[in-house]
Amino acid sequence: MEISTIQETLNKEQGTTCPACGHFAGVYENCPRCGTYLPKRTSLKFFKYFSLVLGVGGLFFLYLWVLHRDLPKIQVKDVTETMNFAYIQMSGSVTKEPRIYTDENKKIEYLTFAFHDGTGEIRAMAYRHNAQKLVDQKKLPRKGDYVTLKGQLKVKADQNVSIMLQAVEQLTIKRAQSALVPLEKINKDYINKDVAVRGKVESIRMPREGSKQPVTIELSSEGKRLPLVMWNNVYSDIMESIAPEVGTVVYVNAFVKEHQNRIQLQLQQAQDMRLDAPQESGTKEEIQEDLPKPAEKDKKESTKKVQKSFDTQLIEISKITVQDKEKWYQVQGTIVDVKKFGSGTKVLVKEGNAKIEAVLWDKTFSGSDVIEKIKNGIKIKVTGRVDVYREKIQLHPANSEQVEITGGNASQNDFSSIDKVTKEHVDQTITLKGKVVKKTKVKPGTSLLITDNNGTIGVMLWDRIFKESKIAWEIEVGKWIQVTGSISEHKEKLQIQPNSEEDIKMIDPSGIKEEPKKPKDNTQKTKQNDPIPAPVEAKSEQAILKQFKEVVPVPEEEKNLEKAYLDFVAYTTKAHLGKIVPSSGFILEKEVLPNVGVKFVFQDRSGRIDLLLPQERFQNSPYYQFLDKGFGIWMQGKVIEYQGKLMLQPRGDADFKIESLPKKESEEPKAEPKVAQVVVEDVEDSGVKISDETVGQSVTIYGRVLHIKDIKPGKRLVVAGKFGKIDVIMLKDIFDATPLWADIKPQSYIQTTGEVKKFQERFEIKPEQKDAIKIVSTSKAKVQEEKVISVGKIADLKDHEGKKVSLTSMVVETKLIPPGFEASLKDDTGMIKLFVKESLLTDMSQWQNCVPGSKIQVTARVNKGREKTQLELQNTADFQILEKGTSNPLAKPALEDKPAQDWVEKK
Repeated sequence: MEISTIQETLNKEQGTTCPACGHFAGVYENCPRCGTYLPKRTSLKFFKYFSLVLGVGGLFFLYLWVLHRDLPKIQVKDVTETMNFAYIQMSGSVTKEPRIYTDENKKIEYLTFAFHDGTGEIRAMAYRHNAQKLVDQKKLPRKGDYVTLKGQLKVKADQNVSIMLQAVEQLTIKRAQSALVPLEKINKDYINKDVAVRGKVESIRMPREGSKQPVTIELSSEGKRLPLVMWNNVYSDIMESIAPEVGTVVYVNAFVKEHQNRIQLQLQQAQDMRLDAPQESGTKEEIQEDLPKPAEKDKKESTKKVQKSFDTQLIEISKITVQDKEKWYQVQGTIVDVKKFGSGTKVLVKEGNAKIEAVLWDKTFSGSDVIEKIKNGIKIKVTGRVDVYREKIQLHPANSEQVEITGGNASQNDFSSIDKVTKEHVDQTITLKGKVVKKTKVKPGTSLLITDNNGTIGVMLWDRIFKESKIAWEIEVGKWIQVTGSISEHKEKLQIQPNSEEDIKMIDPSGIKEEPKKPKDNTQKTKQNDPIPAPVEAKSEQAILKQFKEVVPVPEEEKNLEKAYLDFVAYTTKAHLGKIVPSSGFILEKEVLPNVGVKFVFQDRSGRIDLLLPQERFQNSPYYQFLDKGFGIWMQGKVIEYQGKLMLQPRGDADFKIESLPKKESEEPKAEPKVAQVVVEDVEDSGVKISDETVGQSVTIYGRVLHIKDIKPGKRLVVAGKFGKIDVIMLKDIFDATPLWADIKPQSYIQTTGEVKKFQERFEIKPEQKDAIKIVSTSKAKVQEEKVISVGKIADLKDHEGKKVSLTSMVVETKLIPPGFEASLKDDTGMIKLFVKESLLTDMSQWQNCVPGSKIQVTARVNKGREKTQLELQNTADFQILEKGTSNPLAKPALEDKPAQDWVEKK
């Protein structure tokens, strides 16, 4: 067949078989057998490309449909486990206000609120950038608003369902309608409802520093006042937008609540307060959308108008009193102290002998150069609102324009002589130099006394600041230091209190010239008729009693508290919390609790209890300042629980009455020297022998207390007698409030009843009743003077348990521990630890000289603690340093540059 004939045949019979060889070719364009070209029909080509275009186009239109279609609206009741991660749409009324959670850097992590769609409640959440956008755009729903949102559904175990917002634009808020209610008509019928009110700002009360209390703005209208409360972050947003001040008329959308039987308004968001009042017929939604936002210029002008309306007359600082709280005044004076605190700066302004504290908040003065210009010695004029914080009058300026620097030169409170420091410098921060002449360990910390030969002053190093400080250990008697701190008055004496380790510096005494004492100026001639001043005598009893006046009143809400009808404080229990307990007794101890108040240990005939006087209430009370150890008083107080312990808290000065004064030293009888005693026989022979056979039996024994050790549940008394030796465990819960707790001491004779038990190979008795232990007379006991046993080797001490021994040994290690001082002694036979109680550490220089390598002689009692023999010092006079060490005997010798063959190991 000719080629032309084949081509004509192909054109006529375009199909699936090859016209040349007859083989099935299918969709191939060339025959797989002979290779002949097989052109396809036009219809097949068209459908081939058309299907491709149709598929791509269909996918595109499907994408558009999915993108713009309405998400399925579902209800809470329809949610099932299979809907996890489904993208849906929900709507409902907000039932819980949004709560914002931040990380440690104050960055928003997420926010959440709850809404109800009629079938159930669900939680909505927005994370990080979406949550931040909602806050920045002030697009936060309020309780009662109707919200519609689209997001991803999350279904967890136990039907814990939530919806996560993916985009801010997918949240729509329809504001709830709030009725405009006159402030004077709001009563309990409006509780838990949203209202719109108009009122005049009467006062703004900020919470105390570090407090978690809300900010309170007092609103008034037609003679009625209601508090408007808000959190600090809401108040900060308000100050950045409209900055309302006292006298401003504001419009507020708030939630009515009841707190402590008083109605109050709660502001949820900053945008719910505005200066311009809306139309009464408008709804809350119309107010937000229809009214234009005031321009920045108008806002500033309105703020200035408000500020100009204040009564800012210039007044002397001495004339401002507590009754002027919330009033606006202008004062002028010289800056004598500047202190930085967490939220701002405190500036102490002095005019004559009067002082006032101006508080410059960081949020108000950020971006202003006023803070940088404020220095000691600068003259200043301040306008602000009067406030009272912790019994101190303060002035709060509203902005930087109300603080004006009028002159003066910056200076430092660096005193060249201690005698120049007077009571006028109280609360001021100054710098002093002096030589340490005394170092004493007290309960709150370490007390120093420094001098420069012209004067002396105390330095208080609080344990809360300097407990782990190296500088507190380095300070020794005879060394010079430079101290920067605040001047305060304690027991009518001035002292300086540094606030950090950087406030104390050691000074090289070689560069300091100790000036001689300044002679008194006798150049001024006295008048002939002027009498020679008599030496100052101690205050008379009448003068002391006159100090105790009623300054702090009893609060109205505490005047009618229920009385507990107890005669003795020892019977106080948790059932008496909130009730009044009266008693007469004596003050045993006084302890100052920093930033808390003063704690007294009070004892009557039944036992002891602590009295707590909070600093915030009693700071100006004479009982807070002058009441001390030894006073006999009648008192009554409210039973409280502080740090897990029952205490009494007097309500005011009327709850005190002085019955007797502390005895003077001359009145106190001279104590006869105590003679140490050893029991030869029981006070009364009980006929009991403590052994394994008596375990489980109830016995009564008589014996002498060898020593006492504080343990976690109470005290362990080691008692010895003819019965042998046994431990008596005094449980704190039973005996803490009884006189026995303080009266039983080593060498006391006691009678004990209880069941014998055995614990860790030691016999013990745990009395379970207060009358199970009694202190008995020693008239029947044969006594003799306790002899001190001289011991030459440490290994021999184990044979003298409970006895007094004298030992000469070398110190290899020393350290301060919470109960006191610990030294490790060593000789060629062994090692033992010497314990010194904190009460004996009155002169720290004696113990600082006890360094490793020192040779000491000590007389102490041999005790056994934690299965190890140890020494316990009972008198500082029994401790003597024979040779002060210069090297540590336990330290390894330093390697010298010698040939290897010259080294010989010393054993």
